[in-house]
Amino acid sequence: QMVARGFAVLPGPGRFSLIEAGDVATALLAVVASDYRGLAELDDGHGGYSHSELAIAIGVAVGRRPWLIPLSTGVLDVAAMVATALAKITGGSPLLSYDRARYLAHADWVAAPTAVLPPALRGAPVDLRTGLARTVAWYRQAGSLR
Repeated sequence: QMVARGFAVLPGPGRFSLIEAGDVATALLAVVASDYRGLAELDDGHGGYSHSELAIAIGVAVGRRPWLIPLSTGVLDVAAMVATALAKITGGSPLLSYDRARYLAHADWVAAPTAVLPPALRGAPVDLRTGLARTVAWYRQAGSLR
């Protein structure tokens, strides 16, 4: 929604892995049908994305290049403090908690290459552009995005 409106607030310089839901299902079914044992991490094989890379890719999917607004962890912390104080006053839940702010600002949520599920069990991943195009189409069909 934010990118469709022409901007993206970026919570720090962190990177993270992504995987399309169908790819998760494919991998889980392959693991169950195999003799694989152990722990593994799932991702799309890209090696991670930055918040700005994702925002720009979403912009391509919605047809609008977003204005990128990077926030420092200090700004996120202040926003979390204000949101928490307002929630206490109103009796509600904070829109941004301190824990959530720290989570968003974490520098590295990328799947470890040494812990990734073997390629034979993953199948060919849906690339980010295709996955986002499908997601945007679904949100538009549901009336949640223009």
